[in-house]
Amino acid sequence: MISPKSPVLAISGKSKHKEICWEFISQYLDVEYQKKLEFPINRVAMEEKLAQSLETEYEIVDGEKKPVVKSQVSFAGDDQPQDIYCLTEEQAQRLMHLIESAQINDAFDHHLYRIIMDEVGSYFSGDKTLEEVTKIIQNKASIYVSESSK
Repeated sequence: MISPKSPVLAISGKSKHKEICWEFISQYLDVEYQKKLEFPINRVAMEEKLAQSLETEYEIVDGEKKPVVKSQVSFAGDDQPQDIYCLTEEQAQRLMHLIESAQINDAFDHHLYRIIMDEVGSYFSGDKTLEEVTKIIQNKASIYVSESSK
């Protein structure tokens, strides 16, 4: 799963200032801005970043030539990030293939949403306390999740 490290920006369909909003958002899509990111979403910026990643850079430290760490990657459950010095051509191609083949995953659970929506009205109308409503939602959601995972 690829998930964003930065905020997701959008424009409300009801906005009275869509042009100004788009002007604000579009500056983050600009190629020059994207080139500054570690993981650009602009293809030109990404291809340039990958081309740079194919080359190992070196620095002199205490008179010794040492490779420069270009990035780090962490994996779930791994406390220590792994240093990345450069990519191979195959790794760069595989990364582009992964990005190009990524699909949207709508992880929205309509049944859980319905449980919540069915119960919150009684809180907002004053018929039940917040504690009562959250307990009912928690119980119904727990039953749903346990039955769904069987």
